[in-house]
Amino acid sequence: MATVALPAVLAELFPGCGRREAVDGATVGELLEALDTRWPGFRDRVVEGRGAVARPRRHIRLFVDGSPGGLESPVAAGSLVQVLLAISGGSGADRASGPGRSEEHTSELQSRET
Repeated sequence: MATVALPAVLAELFPGCGRREAVDGATVGELLEALDTRWPGFRDRVVEGRGAVARPRRHIRLFVDGSPGGLESPVAAGSLVQVLLAISGGSGADRASGPGRSEEHTSELQSRET
């Protein structure tokens, strides 16, 4: 049995689902299927597609015992599988300013975005 660690925002969508769930399976994909059996719709929040084209959603990262993994990654008894949400985005103002950017460069970028 492996432990699947989930972000709070994902676990909260499924009543009774904890931040850490003990699950049986030989691969990460099988663990997610098992969680989907317990909480229908779970898999669709983490994975897009079915069969050979299945892959983690764009902003989901999977780790097995601290190493990046995928749906086909093998899971041993006692493994820790982490489902993490990738952080992305930001406003144009965030991109326009920052270390190494001149005030002229910042003003030029900001004027383009308005």
